[in-house]
Amino acid sequence: MRANWTDSSEAGETDKSVVSPMSLVITAFAPVVDVAKTLTPELINGDSAFYRIDLSKGKLRLGGSILAQTLSQLGNDCPDLAQPSDLVDFFNFVQAGNAQGVISAYHDIGDGGLLATIAEMQFTSRQGIKLSLTDDNLLGQLFSEELGAVIQVLPENVAALMQLAEEFNVADMLSLVGQSSEEDSLIIQTPTLMGDDTLSFSRTELQQAWTQVSYQIARRRDNPACVQQEYDLIADASHQGLIAAPNFDLNQKVEEPYLASRENKPRVAILREQGVNGQTEMAAGFTQAGFEAVDVHMSDLLSGRINLRDFDGLVACGGFSYGDVLGAGSGWANSILFHDELRMQFVRFFARPETFSLGVCNGCQMMAQLKDSSQVQITSHASSLTSRLVLKRVRSM
Repeated sequence: MRANWTDSSEAGETDKSVVSPMSLVITAFAPVVDVAKTLTPELINGDSAFYRIDLSKGKLRLGGSILAQTLSQLGNDCPDLAQPSDLVDFFNFVQAGNAQGVISAYHDIGDGGLLATIAEMQFTSRQGIKLSLTDDNLLGQLFSEELGAVIQVLPENVAALMQLAEEFNVADMLSLVGQSSEEDSLIIQTPTLMGDDTLSFSRTELQQAWTQVSYQIARRRDNPACVQQEYDLIADASHQGLIAAPNFDLNQKVEEPYLASRENKPRVAILREQGVNGQTEMAAGFTQAGFEAVDVHMSDLLSGRINLRDFDGLVACGGFSYGDVLGAGSGWANSILFHDELRMQFVRFFARPETFSLGVCNGCQMMAQLKDSSQVQITSHASSLTSRLVLKRVRSM
């Protein structure tokens, strides 16, 4: 892409041009057969074994690793994949293990190496782990960032794991590297490092060191007292971290008392723009809550195919509208504000006392710029990842 123009001056006319950056963005999508079959680094507490899947098959090169960087080095040999088919076998093996429930937890090993991977898995459930390694190339075993992963396997699933390893040709990549421990520590032992020489690191110290940068940023950005309380909880042995334990029935139809008096379900427009990707989950949530969710694209409103007068609610969904470039929310808002008929459609919708609106992420940015600040009531919640904005009523824009 190139922009061309002619610049006129006293010296005459000069042809100028600007060439856009040479970049390529490729987006891929794949189906998810069962959303409940999700592998995460979160460990299951109790007796278990930890296996490393090493696509380097023992080379464990340190070039470019974080260990080399902390020592101001680059290294000579960097991680590589000798056989692309090994990656295919690895993927199929993990998929089969997940489908059969053989793998309890999973974490890729390419960002920091085995030591960082095991520590991060340990932090999820505060479970002690003992690594049993060889004396050969110990630094490579701990810090190499070769392609691969660490998986947690329960004792009753080990035999099935070995069978799958043979079936998918990954047996020569698979090795037992550790097991669970009752101590709240990360223990490293080898044939040489035994007894008093065994390396032992307190989980508390490791986790507080791991979160130190975030802790320092949060102390300066957020409420220091709350941040300190969160940091101190890392050392509280009785605290189990973030655990979903609702004190109510998740299947209770809490919306029934409010919808019982209505002949029809309230209709909510699930509004999206180019690049938005959160509309499906949003529609599912409102459908579960008893609404009639309708997929509405901005082009539907601009063309007149759909009108907001037919809806009780409006949700501007989040995601990456306009490629999530700076000011994406402004561009979305301006497509409404600079279109007189569409602008008045939004004005009339917001002015109706029985309607509600919700903006998420870029949708929040868009809605925030539709308001007249003296005429809007806002309830907001912001975090590092998402922002939500609820506009209760707007008299004018």
